[in-house]
Amino acid sequence: MPTVLRYASHSGYWVRVYTGRPSAVTTNALQLYLDRSKESALHMEIFVSHFGTGQPLSIDYFEHQAFQYLATHAHRWKTLGLTIESSLGFLQRHSVLSCPELEHLTLYGSHLEGPSPPFDLTLMPKLHSVTIDNSYTPYVHPSVPWHQITRLSLNSLSSVPEFLVACPNLLVLHIELKPNESDPIPDDVQTSITHHGLSRLALSFFQTTPDEDDDDDDILVRILAQLNLPNLNSNFWYPLTDWSVEALATFTSFMERCGGHLTVLNLMDLSMDLSNLLSILRKVPSLLELTLSDCPLSKTSVGGRSRSFLPPIVSSAFLRSLHAFRRFDGLSPASPLLPKLQKLRLQVDNEFDEEVFVDTISSRWIPSDDYAQEVGITSLQKVEL
Repeated sequence: MPTVLRYASHSGYWVRVYTGRPSAVTTNALQLYLDRSKESALHMEIFVSHFGTGQPLSIDYFEHQAFQYLATHAHRWKTLGLTIESSLGFLQRHSVLSCPELEHLTLYGSHLEGPSPPFDLTLMPKLHSVTIDNSYTPYVHPSVPWHQITRLSLNSLSSVPEFLVACPNLLVLHIELKPNESDPIPDDVQTSITHHGLSRLALSFFQTTPDEDDDDDDILVRILAQLNLPNLNSNFWYPLTDWSVEALATFTSFMERCGGHLTVLNLMDLSMDLSNLLSILRKVPSLLELTLSDCPLSKTSVGGRSRSFLPPIVSSAFLRSLHAFRRFDGLSPASPLLPKLQKLRLQVDNEFDEEVFVDTISSRWIPSDDYAQEVGITSLQKVEL
């Protein structure tokens, strides 16, 4: 026992080990850890699940003394991640009626399903960030103080407009596009929404089977058609591979509709024709920071699916299109592309034309403000390769 307590008093790893099983060791180690940390903020991860087994839990872990002791420190919880099969009602059983310091909540499972509130999260005045990792979230649950939420992450696309209506103060939205979900899409999926406060949007693509190409495109087209974000200034997409003509057209239209104030754009694992990329970049002349990541040739598939071959996007032709005053082909307009660009980050996984890169970067590094104004660009401040 002394060794256990000594490890627990110094190491968060051993606390996680010993609290993973219901025993006297668990409670003693946990109690020592909590007592020694005094009133410091706690970052909680609670995982109690038999997902996928079809078997009920053999033990009610929430009646264990260790959890009961954790519940008495709910006033110190700063972040809480829950992976459980039950609703949030178990917290009420332990008189966890308020978490006054809780700022971020992550839910894995089906805690927000059902018409009646399982737990009143409105008694958490500092809660501003929520991640809902359900495969399907049919509606906005009334037990969450959505008006407080400024950061939201969803794995379900079906209710995005409804969530945006419920979150008038939302600043950051992350959506993971998951094809082939088993749950149906509601009839109101085509509902569009304008959100004037949202400033940062991130979309990531989750692929698991080779048959998901069409589903990816359908979901992407659907979600982009729903969104009108006139004050968007940061946009992150990853990965971008094998898009259909319709999906590319929808993305380009979205950028034209919402890119008027865009200052940061990240396009990761990019597989796109150069003409399409340049068309998109022309929609965002306000851009200050650009990150492009090549789609590595060493990858033969993404998420198990094959991909059609396209030349590397960070090519000599692309680099030339960024040149401050030379025009090498008919793809580039008379004025410089991305005239306000200050930070450029390129991830290259293929052969690379160093001479063209140096020439282009040199052309956009102009310490003289007068000359930069004459050329029609802002001087580059930072480049990462």
